[in-house]
Amino acid sequence: MPVESSVAGAIKKDYDAGMGYKELAKKYRMSFRDLSKVLKEEGSVVVTKRELEEVRSQIKNLEERLDKASYLIRHALGNNKITFKCPLCKEWSYLKLLDIEDSKMWACEKCRRVPF
Repeated sequence: MPVESSVAGAIKKDYDAGMGYKELAKKYRMSFRDLSKVLKEEGSVVVTKRELEEVRSQIKNLEERLDKASYLIRHALGNNKITFKCPLCKEWSYLKLLDIEDSKMWACEKCRRVPF
């Protein structure tokens, strides 16, 4: 079913604003299949709520793993007096437990910033 470009643009705009397929189908009197074709032609990424929740869950899991890895690295380098090249000041330094923003944090001894 060919759709005018102005209608296709309106469908994409409504979809990007958060309207679901059911609402779009009712508003534009189209089948889910035709809506899907229009959205794909307009360059929208069609993702189900289930897929979106799965991606959000995976992102949360990766954030938690990254936090744990960062904690492990900071404590291993700091407690064992291992030198590292700070990615912020580009100097070789040690991690030192410093008072930063009213709390103790492992930071570069030279620039006094938390490198990772």
